[in-house]
Amino acid sequence: MRENLLDVENLTIKYKVKNGNLFFNRYREFKAIDQVSFNIGPSETLGLVGESGCGKSSLARAIVKLVGLDSGKVTWLGKDWTSSHASTDRKFRENLQLVFQDPLASLNPRMTVSEIISEPLENYRKDLSVLEKIELVKKSMETVGLSTSMINRYPHEFSGGQCQRIGIARAIILKPKLIICDEPVSALDVSIQAQVINLLKDLQKRFSIALLFISHDLSVVKHISDRVMVLYLGRIMEIANVNDLFSNPSHPYSQALLSAIPIPDPIREKERKRDNLVGDAPSPIFPPSGCVFRTRCKKSTNICSIKEPREKIVKLGHRVACHHVSDEESK
Repeated sequence: MRENLLDVENLTIKYKVKNGNLFFNRYREFKAIDQVSFNIGPSETLGLVGESGCGKSSLARAIVKLVGLDSGKVTWLGKDWTSSHASTDRKFRENLQLVFQDPLASLNPRMTVSEIISEPLENYRKDLSVLEKIELVKKSMETVGLSTSMINRYPHEFSGGQCQRIGIARAIILKPKLIICDEPVSALDVSIQAQVINLLKDLQKRFSIALLFISHDLSVVKHISDRVMVLYLGRIMEIANVNDLFSNPSHPYSQALLSAIPIPDPIREKERKRDNLVGDAPSPIFPPSGCVFRTRCKKSTNICSIKEPREKIVKLGHRVACHHVSDEESK
């Protein structure tokens, strides 16, 4: 049995927001992430999908300890990441890198490409000489499809797709075990999106890198992921193998998301029946009682407003949090 790179158990993240009351408690607490559990294995891609505000980025930040955890446990490379000290965090982060949503904003405009890509080497490979670092930078640039003649240019001299390649080159220069991609193609043109996705898949295969791929685009998620986790208001609705989720989604929210994917055939697209969501997502500050999705769910019944659904195992590796997944269906 393989050992997971990352194990997340019952992770909860709370934020405080002002409630506008000048005389009593001025802050109200809400859960951005609520009792989330999942894992990522070596060389695996876990897709993370959900509407804006569902907690995708908060979850990514919690994994790399950019935000504090209120409860739960994160195990990274077999060691407890949540209770580790700052002295050991540095060593842990060497094998954990990020690729951000905005290609240009994630690069320092005052640094050259060489300085940007070599930044991880300055932190983790201080034993290397200047020439050795430059050689590694050039090799990393070539790996992501950038000409080494651009090594002394600045970010504003590049297109959005090229800037994202620079960010990827920076992420892979240490050959990490896991890269968290926080909507890495959402700011790019469709044709460039395909190039970047294919690049990530190629790098994953070449260097045996695992990916946590966060995206709104379900077509992209289907193309790159091995498993998919569906998040809604900070809770997991469904997590399954990509083929199982896209061919036979069990949760009403997953079904609605998949029905929104456009079909590249005008006739079929016009004739298809969509499973449209009702209304807007509720505020995470005042979540619904019971199942958080019940206010938009067509299958909602009394039990949905009274009791929070427990996760049921539809089959090995396929979990669903829904009262309407029958006991006969779950195994």
